[in-house]
Amino acid sequence: MPLARFSQAQAFDEASITSLTFAVSSGTNANRVIVVGVGSNSLTGQAVSYQGTDMGAAKASSGSRNQIFSLNDPTTGSNDVVFSQTNATFMWGSAATYQDAGTTSATATTSAGSGDTDISVSITTNNNNSMIFDFAVANAANVTLNDSSQTLIQKQEIPTNDFATGSSQFLQVTAGARTMTWAASVNTDFDRISAIEVTEDVAAAANHWLLMGV
Repeated sequence: MPLARFSQAQAFDEASITSLTFAVSSGTNANRVIVVGVGSNSLTGQAVSYQGTDMGAAKASSGSRNQIFSLNDPTTGSNDVVFSQTNATFMWGSAATYQDAGTTSATATTSAGSGDTDISVSITTNNNNSMIFDFAVANAANVTLNDSSQTLIQKQEIPTNDFATGSSQFLQVTAGARTMTWAASVNTDFDRISAIEVTEDVAAAANHWLLMGV
C-alpha cells in the first residue's frame, strides 16, 4: 500500500508534572514510522520513548515549546508514548503512526514572534510521495489551519494556561519546497511550529501498483 497514516493520539496535562503518558497504536505492518510532537515550558531533561525504546534526540525543534521526535519500525500494537521532563509546569504531546513508510528525512523549524498570528514553516522534502507532518503550538485559545490542502490530524486546547496545539499532514507528491501554516487566535512570543518529512517505502509502493496492474 502507499504511505498512509495508520493512527493518532494526543494528550496534555496542566499540573506540575515530570511525565506525560498516552497510548497510540503502531499497527503490525512492516515499514512503520511513529512521529511525536511534544512541548512544555522548559527544555530541561526532555526525552520521549515508545514502549520503553528511547526515541533519541529531537529530529526538529523550535525550542522548548515545540519539538518532533521519530522512531522507525516501532514495537507493534498499541503502546505508550512517554514524554518526560524534569521541570515542567505543563506538557503536551501529539503522535501519529504511518505504515509503508521509509524513514524520517528532511526537517524544518521556525518560530513566529510577537505580532504574528500566522505560524508557518518551510520544508524542502528530499523524496517524491513523502508525507509532511507538522506540529504547531500557540499561547492562544485556539489554532486553526490556514491552508485547506493540509489535512488536520488533531488539535487540543489547554484552557488554564491558555495554550493550543495542532498537528496536520500534507502529501508532497513531488520532492521540493512546501510551507505548512496555521493561524493563532492571538499574537504572542510563544507561537512555534516544526515539520518533518516521512518518506514512502518505495518497494511497498511498487508492489501495490504491481498488484493493481499499473
